[in-house]
Amino acid sequence: MLEFGAWTMELKRHLPPLCTYTPSDLFYRGKGTIVCDLNGPELPIFPKHDVAVFGGVLEYVEDCERLFSHLSTCVDVILASYAASSGGDCVFRRDCQWVNSYTLYELMAMLHRAGFKRSVELTRWKGQPIVWAG
Repeated sequence: MLEFGAWTMELKRHLPPLCTYTPSDLFYRGKGTIVCDLNGPELPIFPKHDVAVFGGVLEYVEDCERLFSHLSTCVDVILASYAASSGGDCVFRRDCQWVNSYTLYELMAMLHRAGFKRSVELTRWKGQPIVWAG
């Protein structure tokens, strides 16, 4: 599992012992961290993983379509939370320092174009959709 925005690496504590976990973040978070800026000019080559997880990260990515396309070669599934835009929430999004305003439909369409042919909203958490794409 490749976790973006790993911060405290809480997810690692909930995985089975044999699950390979790779943290990725803007800052070094400990052993094995892939330090990268998802808005940087070049994205690193990530090692192959079954699943990439984004919890509270995609709102800060300037070009999610570029990111999804890049990840399509190294992950089979993306699991992500995303505070989808309702169209009239520009001030709120700016106050949160979010840099994009995709609707849920737009986000799922980007995943599809990147090669993740199936995408579904699994559930909601704190009003945000949790999306699975593979």
